[in-house]
Amino acid sequence: DSAATIEFTSGITTADNALNASAILNSSDTITFTDNSATGGVGTTYTLSNAKDIVSLGADTDTVTVSVAAYLGTSDSLKGGSGTDTLSITPTGGATISSAQLETASGFEVVNVVTGGAGNYKLTITDSFAANNANSSDALTVGRDTGAGGADTGTTEIIASDVSSTYGLTLTVDDGQDTDDKITGGAGDD
Repeated sequence: DSAATIEFTSGITTADNALNASAILNSSDTITFTDNSATGGVGTTYTLSNAKDIVSLGADTDTVTVSVAAYLGTSDSLKGGSGTDTLSITPTGGATISSAQLETASGFEVVNVVTGGAGNYKLTITDSFAANNANSSDALTVGRDTGAGGADTGTTEIIASDVSSTYGLTLTVDDGQDTDDKITGGAGDD
């Protein structure tokens, strides 16, 4: 078992802060990453490892990238900062992302599956996840290809039936290729 602690300090001000930990494959290792950088609103990108990831992001618009679905483990702790943060799920092979996996994240106002191609995905959003990730207006965006212009072609299922009326969800599927996508909203104004 090994542990590593990495910090981007306040002295780091470049606009392209990124830490790719995906090559760390030992699941008994622990990676602790703290982002205290000041990038002027552009943000930091952290790519998950197969180890236990403990991530605390800064005040900018930051992203945690899940490049291998299994790397989003239930022992991870992912904390977005005060900016609008995104949990980006990118494996091209598709996956079922459980509610337990997603609930390791807090402070992420956007969950986006963006693979640039095929891959079938199923995501389950719970009321607990919404409570820990919705913005100050109780809004949360969960979708596929929300910014890639329709390049994703796989089937997507988003289940948010457990989300209470407290939260307004924006649930999107922007692949335009499939007629078998499924979206189940919560009790709020989705």
